[in-house]
Amino acid sequence: MLEQQPSAMRHHLVAKLDTWEQQACDQQMLKKMEEEQCEQAKVKRIIENPNRSSQDEGELLRYAIEACQIKEVQQWLRENQGMETFIKLVELFRLMKNQIIKKSNEDESNYEDIEVDIIFLAHGKITQPPIPASCLRPWSNIQDVLLYSPWNCLLNADAAYGIATGLMQPWHRSFICASGSGCKNCHEGHRPMKLPPVWNSMKEAGLIPNIMVSTITDPKDGAWTTFVDLTAEYGTPRRGRILVPFILGGSAVTIPFFIVTWVMSLVLFIFRIKATVHLAACLGDGSTWFKFPREFLEHQYSYTVDNTVMTAQSMWPITRPDLYRNLRAMFD
Repeated sequence: MLEQQPSAMRHHLVAKLDTWEQQACDQQMLKKMEEEQCEQAKVKRIIENPNRSSQDEGELLRYAIEACQIKEVQQWLRENQGMETFIKLVELFRLMKNQIIKKSNEDESNYEDIEVDIIFLAHGKITQPPIPASCLRPWSNIQDVLLYSPWNCLLNADAAYGIATGLMQPWHRSFICASGSGCKNCHEGHRPMKLPPVWNSMKEAGLIPNIMVSTITDPKDGAWTTFVDLTAEYGTPRRGRILVPFILGGSAVTIPFFIVTWVMSLVLFIFRIKATVHLAACLGDGSTWFKFPREFLEHQYSYTVDNTVMTAQSMWPITRPDLYRNLRAMFD
């Protein structure tokens, strides 16, 4: 028995047992890492192939659900049978990824160190019930998600252009009454009581309203056909800037924004790209049965009364008239 061995021998045997256990543990970890790398390589091949089989699509969805572990995402997929929308989002972000990598190669950037600002352009609203802000950042490759307008606030083209280009700072914003709303408040009555001097970062936020985003399908929304690369004019050193209109092959779709950022995070993770996501969308309260309490919205960030539009206090030179024209068609 081990207890009957001399002290030195006993210590020697214990040390050997510890070494064997550590080696076995290391081998298990190595095997698990190799399995994960093989699975990620398979997922990468599926994403890169635009002519995926239904079996490949099912495999991709299975991997995404297992990897994500966000119950709100899994619940949405179970209740909404979201396979078709999921695959269309994968395709949207595959094309976006191609654009990012192409631009990075042109700039001779290090492929393994790609960082980008993604401006996601959509119609938007907020609804019940609240969700954790962490749902918008399923993995750490989404460095942050920035919201710009206060809760219950709409957006106009001037503000959207400032968000897209990165020119707009918190001190540029002002608030006006929505035209045609029949509102009897003067513009001054639409300024929020509480207005933080920074944008609304989701990185450290708690509970937030559920943001719903809708595709840009109406011809009146402007001629959105593809991504808008703003890196040359408005990117920062070693960091690209790309605007992504929410277009899914002509489909009219309304989904939670956390589904968008989840699929985006998945595609970017597979290709080792990090991003900060900027949402250019209205955040009016679209709840039909129970509006959000003003106190809840003010506590999280800021709140405006109904029919409020955020605009830019002073306008900067329009260096991308095509972009501004489309934003005018969409928001004004």
